[in-house]
Amino acid sequence: MRIVTLSYYYKFSDKLGMDKYLISGSLVLLLVQVFVLMTDLNLLPAEWGLNKKSQHNTEVIMGTIQSKHNNVRKKMNSSVYWEAGQEKDTLHAYDSILTLNNSSAQIILKNEVKLNLHENTLIVLEPSEEKKNANLVLMQFNKGRLRATTGAQKLKFSNKSWTIEAAHGSELSLRSVDDEKVEVELTKGEVVLANKDTQEVQSLEGNQRIELKKDEMKAITVDKNLSWSTNMEKVIYTHSPMTPVELQWKGPARSLLQINPDNHQVAESLSSAQTSTLKLLAPGNYIFRLEGDNTTSESFELSVLQAPTITYLAPLPRDRSLLPQSVVFSWTPLENIKNYYLELDSQREFRSPDVFNAKNYSQLLHNFKTEGQYFWRIKAVDQQGYTIPPLYHYELYVVDDALMAPQLINPTLRAPASKPKEEKSKKNETQKDNQGASHQINWIQKWVSWMIPSAEAEEMQISVKKKQKAEAEPKPIKKIVLSWSQVPTADHYIIEIADEPLFMNPLVNTKLKTNHFEWRGFGSKKYYWRVAAGKDDKKGLFSDVSEFDVTLLKPVKEEDALKESKAGKTASPVQLVTEAPIAPKPAPPPPATKPNLPPAPVEKPKKARVRRPAKTFASVGVHAQWISEENNEDDFKTTFEGLTPIAIGIERQWDWNETSDLKLNFFLDRREWEVEDSTIHPFQENLEEIYLELSLDYIRIGNPNSWGAFLTKEVVHERRAAQELESIDFITGGAQWNYHLKWGDTYRWQTRARLGLASAGFIARTDNWLWFEAIRHPHWGVNMGPSIDIMYIGGSDLSQTAFNLGFEVQFFW
Repeated sequence: MRIVTLSYYYKFSDKLGMDKYLISGSLVLLLVQVFVLMTDLNLLPAEWGLNKKSQHNTEVIMGTIQSKHNNVRKKMNSSVYWEAGQEKDTLHAYDSILTLNNSSAQIILKNEVKLNLHENTLIVLEPSEEKKNANLVLMQFNKGRLRATTGAQKLKFSNKSWTIEAAHGSELSLRSVDDEKVEVELTKGEVVLANKDTQEVQSLEGNQRIELKKDEMKAITVDKNLSWSTNMEKVIYTHSPMTPVELQWKGPARSLLQINPDNHQVAESLSSAQTSTLKLLAPGNYIFRLEGDNTTSESFELSVLQAPTITYLAPLPRDRSLLPQSVVFSWTPLENIKNYYLELDSQREFRSPDVFNAKNYSQLLHNFKTEGQYFWRIKAVDQQGYTIPPLYHYELYVVDDALMAPQLINPTLRAPASKPKEEKSKKNETQKDNQGASHQINWIQKWVSWMIPSAEAEEMQISVKKKQKAEAEPKPIKKIVLSWSQVPTADHYIIEIADEPLFMNPLVNTKLKTNHFEWRGFGSKKYYWRVAAGKDDKKGLFSDVSEFDVTLLKPVKEEDALKESKAGKTASPVQLVTEAPIAPKPAPPPPATKPNLPPAPVEKPKKARVRRPAKTFASVGVHAQWISEENNEDDFKTTFEGLTPIAIGIERQWDWNETSDLKLNFFLDRREWEVEDSTIHPFQENLEEIYLELSLDYIRIGNPNSWGAFLTKEVVHERRAAQELESIDFITGGAQWNYHLKWGDTYRWQTRARLGLASAGFIARTDNWLWFEAIRHPHWGVNMGPSIDIMYIGGSDLSQTAFNLGFEVQFFW
């Protein structure tokens, strides 16, 4: 089944008051999309689908994906979806193959034609339709960089302006510089170049570099006296963000040209006697050329790849093994690996390690001859013979005579009966903190009394006082008690606690004299622990790894644990104990005083309050919008731009009490998006979406500031890769603040700031309007003016910045 990588989600709710025709239309479109998808996945007959069967014969087998690195995609001719390409996948006629960032693929076609695709390369395989050219393979070369070896079959590349036909036994490289320029480097054999517009045909032989533009061709002969050293690796795996690479050559070079993965060129001047240089390179595919006096060398293509991590499973770090028992070394397997190698050394620098070949298995059995401290690591060699270096190493102790492993007892969660000393020493600091908190709460009470009517303010003050009292009360302190069986003759124990089962970076690695450990620095999650005994320099075997979940431990009081211990009962292995805090001494009661009773108030007749008339605002507008999006995980950047054909807003403000009003706002916006640079994303179609907004503001009469809450529903477009775009419903709720400033009689400035949370992240936004009162009437009027909005959407794997310019007309009555 194919993996669907391009998906759009549109959800409409009756509660939002959507028009019934819009809902019906969206359901019809959804059914059509499901119908097309089921046809594409062969769940329905192909003749039922909207896409007619291709007139081309797509059953012809063209070749296979021999190997790949990272993300490779392929698409069948009759399909609209891209699926993940895997090693040994069969490729058919008119299949499209795409490599993404920091990715590559090696393709083997019939008659030993080899293609090496570098990152961000797109090709389409086409067989020859003519019987006389049955041994000719056609290929659409759309973008990127590749290297081809024709073998016993001809190979013909085609782009917008040129066709490039390579003869039998040719080797050549293609690189797209931009939409109009392609660079061809012929290392061996012969090529025939034909211009589609001018019908110009030219034949060239080996050791030439050809630059092809729309209606222009330039050939440069390669000088064999400028040559690269044969000792340099063409593929380097690295775990570092920057990798030092030494380049070596022969011949009198004047300059070194470096072409980066983004096609940016950098030239470096060289001395006449210089034959090497050192470069710091980030992961990517590079091209280097030597330039002399009117001469040039062959291109040296170098791929710096992010190395995959080999995770070691056994033995665990700092583990102990007994002689003469065999040790099983195991690790996680990787794709496209020819051999694994185990390196053993008594020094952590691995100056002269012993190397053992595990072939392509992910485990190896080894017998040690002598005891001692060892360090081990795993390196790998891929199918092309390039080395994947290890990222880290483990420590292992091989002993002839070891103490037995302790038996672990389940942990318990306890609270100590007495107050810890560090808490007593911090008593004065805690009192100072409480005083500071008291001043802060008093300031909050003043702010609340100014913001909210008196009745609500009193309730808020009571709630704040309760919170202050709860925070002032001492909280019980919990600790986890881990215990294990005693080992005869042992004089110390080593305990390790980690939050992952491999103990790569343990949270606790402590030497103890007793057979129990009290731990306070824990969180509400699962932990793993193990213990080993020791006597002087003699080491003991580690116990089996045990685990416990803090959220599942039942707390035990310290007093109950002590009673069970005195009674001779076996304690629970892991105990969560609650420590009884020392309550503060109660403050003495204030002296009794006689209350000063105020005189009886004189009741006055209440006047009937005149309610303020309600106001209604209706606005229409047009907006131009831009969104810049960056994927945090893959560093994939893209920019959308769009236009709002029409935006509609309705507001209603009414009397709430003598000093305040409430305002309810509803806003609807239909947006249309397109990719700002369509050459980078050739698969992108225009997008449409509906934006809905509902907000409620609390307005104090005569105060330029107002506060409220809002709820919005919009579609967020998150690009995963060049061909992968995900559109997700983003429902956000939060708080907002408004500020109004009036300039003279006709101008008014309005600012609104919002901060909201959603299930996938958060939104920070500011909106600004400059209103001009065009028409004023005792009962109605018209405002108009420009607006500017800035919004940021953030999340764990999402980062977008939106910019909005618009013009609105507002009617009020």
